Amino acid sequence: MQPIQRAPCPDRPASRAQGRAQAWDAAPPAPRRAPGGMTAMRILVVEDDAMIGPLLAETLTGLGHEVCGIEATEAGAVAAAARHRPDLMIVDLILAEGTGTAAMERITRATPVPHLFMSGLARPAAPPGKVLLTKPFREADLVLAIRRALAPAASLA
Repeated sequence: MQPIQRAPCPDRPASRAQGRAQAWDAAPPAPRRAPGGMTAMRILVVEDDAMIGPLLAETLTGLGHEVCGIEATEAGAVAAAARHRPDLMIVDLILAEGTGTAAMERITRATPVPHLFMSGLARPAAPPGKVLLTKPFREADLVLAIRRALAPAASLA
């Protein structure tokens, strides 16, 4: 007598191991976590100082975030925001060409993007109700400013 041959069922994996592998592959990836419990984000940096922009990007990468670009002008910031669709923007108030506030006004007209401003001025004039990080700053100050910018309704408008 010959053994009974079962036809494979298209809805069912051939083995339990295959079933677990298929379930694993089908599950959505868990959000990446940055150190300190913060969800890792795609961040666009808008800074016209050639030393500060890359240094900030390096710090953000060290915190577990992905820096999707560094822009130095208002026009560059607007174009990069449309291209990269960042989770957060960190924007210098005063740029060599344009201003960070004007860039964010143009960007947020199209789509809300959480953001925070930074400035090295002695008495910076940030828009009311916006998160402002004063340069120079420590990593802990940066993390706190990011948390504040991500708080509900802090910087979406």
